[in-house]
Amino acid sequence: MNLFTRKLVRIDSILSGTPVSEEIDIDSAPDCPNGVFRPMGLAVNRGKVYVGGVCTAENSGASSDLFASVHAYDLATKTWKAELLFGLSGPDYQRGAIIGNADPNLEQCTDWESWVDTYTERNLVADIALGEPAAQNPDGNFEIVGDQQLGPEFRCRGQAMFSDIVFTRDGLVIMELMDRTGHQFGYRQLRPDVMSNDLVSAASGGDILAAYIKDGTWELEHNATLAGIGRTSLNGENNNEGPGGGEYFFANRRNLHRDADGGGLVHVPGTDEVLGVVLNSTQP
Repeated sequence: MNLFTRKLVRIDSILSGTPVSEEIDIDSAPDCPNGVFRPMGLAVNRGKVYVGGVCTAENSGASSDLFASVHAYDLATKTWKAELLFGLSGPDYQRGAIIGNADPNLEQCTDWESWVDTYTERNLVADIALGEPAAQNPDGNFEIVGDQQLGPEFRCRGQAMFSDIVFTRDGLVIMELMDRTGHQFGYRQLRPDVMSNDLVSAASGGDILAAYIKDGTWELEHNATLAGIGRTSLNGENNNEGPGGGEYFFANRRNLHRDADGGGLVHVPGTDEVLGVVLNSTQP
């Protein structure tokens, strides 16, 4: 996938001395009101290439303009079909907090937000016990996050990137949303807007979602249930961390990071497990 042109790249005769490439427009991509369709996730399954992308809302900043979608490219007919489209904003899809807290009023970055390229700071929670400024400021792009040891060093803003898709033999589709903020900051970097030695780090968190294909129609999980196959998550119902109020994959948290997914997925056919990249994976 060419992330700049937002086109699918096909390379033929790759083992020869003269490989040939072409870029393919994603004809079924949504219009994305007040944003841009940005594809990234790829999968190949049964003669089709599947592409996942998001509508970024980067021109409006409105969460109601955030969407994710999956598109299938038939290698035989060279045609596209939109398979799945769903919103990334509440109340239909409330993601888990990137920074959780025993006190729900102190949780931070609890929603997917529009893509931004300008560094400004906000302070919605003002958790002074963790070193955050006492004065609240709702106007910036990235939330100031405190830490007991490092102080107010971290920044969060959930910006969804559709990073991966995997298929299982029984028709389950597992999809990963990665947080773009992790790519913008890194760990202990200088801030871009001030001459200061105060370092900042990303506090990022993605999510993992499931869908099922029944009679050719894709069905997204709803409140931890895949209705097409009658499966419900053991502990994900009504936890307010997924489409419809719950999440099928509920154990994707680490400490107080409610959704800690990092972006990649691996499924070995014939097994009932999927491996994913998560934040602080060595911690319980």
